[in-house]
Amino acid sequence: MDYLITGVSGSGKTTMATELAKRGYDTRNMDYIEGLCSWVNLADGKSAPDNRENDPNWLQTHDWLWDRDKLTELLHETDGTFFCGSSGNQKQFYSLFGKVVLLEMDANLIKERVLNNHRDHSYGQMPGEMDVIMGYFEQFQDEAKAAGAIIIDARRPLNEVISLVLAETLE
Repeated sequence: MDYLITGVSGSGKTTMATELAKRGYDTRNMDYIEGLCSWVNLADGKSAPDNRENDPNWLQTHDWLWDRDKLTELLHETDGTFFCGSSGNQKQFYSLFGKVVLLEMDANLIKERVLNNHRDHSYGQMPGEMDVIMGYFEQFQDEAKAAGAIIIDARRPLNEVISLVLAETLE
């Protein structure tokens, strides 16, 4: 059984992937799995190069999506792996995971973390991106909860969050 650890931008998915790997768990940061994630033009469903810097309205017509075939292939190759990530189409894949964990956040902490320059990427820092995040974060969290995700308060200290994730998934 594999596990999905998800949350909105700034919730700590990348930090969880790093920390769980340090503790010896098989962990994958989904944003960096070749062929899994891509920006997709919502009008035609085709992959598109990232043009966020040049077009402030680009995020209105594109989304970060997972490829079903690649994800299915990965899940057939793994067992007990923590997959950390999120995408615009992730809810259609929840049933493929043994357990789904939502790192729940509030708006103020999302803004604080996303604007922090110590992240491994800059999503949320370009003009308009924070508005996109704030526009979807409540719906994103509500959909994960409605699908039965395990809710972990990601505002807690990191070691507590990790302990809770491990207790809920490996029990």
